Amino acid sequence: MITIEEIREKTDAIQEQLIDLRRRFHKHPELSNQETQTSILISEVLNQARLDVQSGLAGRGLVGLLQGISNTKTIGMRADMDALPIQDKKSTPYRSEIPSVMHACGHDVHMTAVLGAAMVLSTFRERLNGNVKFIFQPAEEKVSGAERMISAGVLKNPDVHAMLGFHVFPLLPTGIIGVKYGVMMASSDLFSIHIYGKTGHAAKPHLSVDAILISAMIINAIHHIVSQGVDPMHPAVVSIGMIKGGSAENIVSDHVEMRGTIRAVTDEIRKTIARKIDDI
Repeated sequence: MITIEEIREKTDAIQEQLIDLRRRFHKHPELSNQETQTSILISEVLNQARLDVQSGLAGRGLVGLLQGISNTKTIGMRADMDALPIQDKKSTPYRSEIPSVMHACGHDVHMTAVLGAAMVLSTFRERLNGNVKFIFQPAEEKVSGAERMISAGVLKNPDVHAMLGFHVFPLLPTGIIGVKYGVMMASSDLFSIHIYGKTGHAAKPHLSVDAILISAMIINAIHHIVSQGVDPMHPAVVSIGMIKGGSAENIVSDHVEMRGTIRAVTDEIRKTIARKIDDI
């Protein structure tokens, strides 16, 4: 039996070490599928905790296995590794040193917390009735990382019976953990739409097909999906975050590209929105 008091004592003892670790991650962020130095640092910490470490999974992913006194059950703990293409504008000693790249989504915290759990739980390995897998996933922001990690076999040998994951949430006070039964976070699907028209001079629009005008109609229709086509008891969001088209102010555009996301909390609504976008 491992008590909460024992865990707190171990955690307090490494607090400064964890703060330093998180700031190292924050100062040296790496984009999706480029997490080379991040992977090396994670590997160093896992090896210091005397775990069985597999690296190079799905690119730069890692797994550290903590084996207890039995193989009855295996719990997984998962953290994402990649940063975002955003300039870090704050003024702190641990500000990102990589231009236009920063940990703006909290993955530096996620990695540090899971590593902290590995450091603490490894000191109780002789009292753990089961195993713990510490899983570090690359390319979360590119969406593909989780699927590739699963394909690489991270949930096998030994099989993971339950997975623990979390996300930092700035709207909660420090020290508060939010828990919810059922669905807590929405799905996230990406979509890309290409509109092809017929170019021409702006003085003679009747001889062309304006892709920008068509895109405006499509955007307007898409933004009515949630308000008019989805059960209001089931939250959903459709966002268009990027649109590109046209080459000059006096030329009718023959091509527009737009990209966006669909978020839903049920698979039924998720499929409904995708189908309605196709219909539009």
